[in-house]
Amino acid sequence: MILLGLVSIVFIAAPEPFIGFFIKDPGAVMVLENGITCLRVISFGFLVYAMGMVMVQSINGAGDTATPIWINFIAFWLIEIPLAYLLTNVADLQIRGVCYAILFAETTFTLTAMFIFRRGRWKLKLV
Repeated sequence: MILLGLVSIVFIAAPEPFIGFFIKDPGAVMVLENGITCLRVISFGFLVYAMGMVMVQSINGAGDTATPIWINFIAFWLIEIPLAYLLTNVADLQIRGVCYAILFAETTFTLTAMFIFRRGRWKLKLV
């Protein structure tokens, strides 16, 4: 979490060099701008993402492999994809809508994983 926290500070403060590394076409200004926007927005969730990864992998490592699958399915397939569509097309947020959907889905993913982890049923799983 500390590493991702530090990386997020760098990505929020100066995303241009990191996105520019992958875009060599000087005419791709819109691609560069969209990449910068996405990197900035998504970087705000890095600490939350790190916690979610730890929680889900703890459950997974304890032998409960089905629960992380369901958490992923709900967060990414049932929340992130429809929300990205709605925010992009209905709310007309364009690329920011996709980024906000990722941020929201990852936060939901983490909160769900934390709730399930704290509930402790993964401790009862026989391996």
